Amino acid sequence: MTTSTPEPPGLIGTGTSPGARRMRRVRTFRKAALPYLFIAPALIVLGVIMAFPMLRVFQMSLFQDLFSREGEQFVGLQNYRDIFQCLDVGIGIRASRATIAAESCSALFWPSLKNSLIFVSVSLVIHQVVGGGLALLLNEGGNTRFRSFARGVFILPWLIIPAVVAMIWVLLLDPRGGFNSTLRTLGIVECCPFPEWFSSFDLAMAALIVTNGWAGYPFTMLMWLAGLQSIRTDLYEAASVDGASRWQRFRHVTLPAMAPTIFTILLLDTIWTFRNWDLPWLTTGGGPGDTTMVLPLLTYREAFLGFRFGSSAAMAVMILLITGFFVFWYLRIRGRLLD
Repeated sequence: MTTSTPEPPGLIGTGTSPGARRMRRVRTFRKAALPYLFIAPALIVLGVIMAFPMLRVFQMSLFQDLFSREGEQFVGLQNYRDIFQCLDVGIGIRASRATIAAESCSALFWPSLKNSLIFVSVSLVIHQVVGGGLALLLNEGGNTRFRSFARGVFILPWLIIPAVVAMIWVLLLDPRGGFNSTLRTLGIVECCPFPEWFSSFDLAMAALIVTNGWAGYPFTMLMWLAGLQSIRTDLYEAASVDGASRWQRFRHVTLPAMAPTIFTILLLDTIWTFRNWDLPWLTTGGGPGDTTMVLPLLTYREAFLGFRFGSSAAMAVMILLITGFFVFWYLRIRGRLLD
């Protein structure tokens, strides 16, 4: 006859036995994993859609002579070495296909990176100043109908597709277009020759930046408006009671409250502007010469005009790393702001 060992008094009815603890861990795990199970299908689809193209581009960057009759050739990191070692040989976007096929466009990577940084940084300033300024004006008290009408008007450039935006500004800045005619009427420029904005080595980048600034400020304006309307009004009332001026209220109330929103705008605007391909291609094509050649445009030309898909893939990977750096910087700064 066998006798069972009684359970220690401290464990009876307390739920601290090994079996009870195991069941609690299982229930806790199921409760924590349930939300992830609901979104797992979407995460899997997004992972496949995003991961496969990136891995394929990285694989292509390790080869040369892709899609050729002789067959692709594995070169390892040679395409990346070409990017870092080449010097500018001044190949223009308007060069013939034979010239582009004979010369390596990797030599233009660093000048194009410089152009991209100038294009992005100045465009960001225009977007913030114009978009933020209009948002501050529209957020002030006044006629509600007028403010609604003004918002609809100011958002129009964001609703126009890039091809139409490029067409508008190419016609507007044509040597005999409306802008030069206005300048002549005001006596700012002489009749002949008129400034050739998109064809001038000195003015092409400025014209491209203004075009992109006009097309992109509505997004910044909307984000600023959303952030401004989320700031509590009692903060402004308390600052007014303390005798703060309009500038002091903006500096000590608006800017600190808007800081997370501003950094979000800067991140998204940086990524979108940095990968902007359509406006440079449709307005200047990277010219005159290479004065407006930006990295996305160079990547396109390397692949579809020079037929060097391996070098183009290497440039695309470099663009991904650069934008990834911006994302990493944004997350660190935002984490400090939230803390």
